[in-house]
Amino acid sequence: MKGFLKILVLILGIISFSHFCFAESFAEIKISENPNEKNTEVNIKGASLIEKYLIKYTTELNDFKKNNGIKNDIIIEKTTSEIQTIIFALRKIQTDKVEKEVAENVMNRAIARIKVINRDIKTYLKNKTMQIKQEAKEKQTKYSVFVEKIRIQMNAIIKRFKDNIKQERLPSKNDKKIYTHLLALEKESTKLANFKISSFENEKELKTSLLNILIHIKKEFSEIKKLLAQEK
Repeated sequence: MKGFLKILVLILGIISFSHFCFAESFAEIKISENPNEKNTEVNIKGASLIEKYLIKYTTELNDFKKNNGIKNDIIIEKTTSEIQTIIFALRKIQTDKVEKEVAENVMNRAIARIKVINRDIKTYLKNKTMQIKQEAKEKQTKYSVFVEKIRIQMNAIIKRFKDNIKQERLPSKNDKKIYTHLLALEKESTKLANFKISSFENEKELKTSLLNILIHIKKEFSEIKKLLAQEK
């Protein structure tokens, strides 16, 4: 664990230093009505394309957090912050009122840094995804005990209701409706049985799946309760 913390501190240090170095280069980006050598259209379009790529990149990183239910992640937040710094620099050079040499210098720095970010974040996200799946698996094992208890109790209730209906010589209209809801509950019971062997990408997906099953179960029992109340 100490070794991991040292690596994390080192990574954050590198990111912070790179962020500072890139931000420092803003001083070089000076807008002038009469630059010695005007920025070219090729550089302006190139900077615009890189900016669009980085905006999409940031969106994908934020989607990764959202889809996996991650509220805070230092590495991703530091990375997106640095990307915003690069985007800001790229926007400043999208004009012919910047020296061509300055614009090319900023673009070269941006491209070099993006390559490093791509490499580092790809490795980080791969490891993070594995960690998230493992945590989901542990939660699944824990929840499965609770889920199995619900399933057993629910199956006992379903059986008792079905047996009572079968004993009726002339099942009422409500009995038939109740029987339909019991069949729906049996399907949810099968889902509960499969819960422990299902595969989930993350804890958010796991909880959503289980919650949907429980909501459907509650709905079916509520309908049965209404039908029973009508017979009183």
